[in-house]
Amino acid sequence: GPSADLFGSTADLATGGKATVHGFITNTANYSALVEPYFTVNGTVNGQQIRSSRWVDWNFYIDELSFAQAFRQRLIQEGFSSNIGML
Repeated sequence: GPSADLFGSTADLATGGKATVHGFITNTANYSALVEPYFTVNGTVNGQQIRSSRWVDWNFYIDELSFAQAFRQRLIQEGFSSNIGML
């Protein structure tokens, strides 16, 4: 949410506003798996909650696809085009 808010307010400052933005890119460092088929953020491994791991601790998304889809929907709520692309 906070990133979408910041991107929205920043885009509003451009000539043409949010309509000048055609898309966003996530996972540019290729750090996250596109899809995580083996566990969910609410699961446990060896009795430890996935959310307590350093890798996931702050994030409700454990794979890039679910994050990008949710982020896109939040950007549309912020006023970006419903045709906005995600890479």
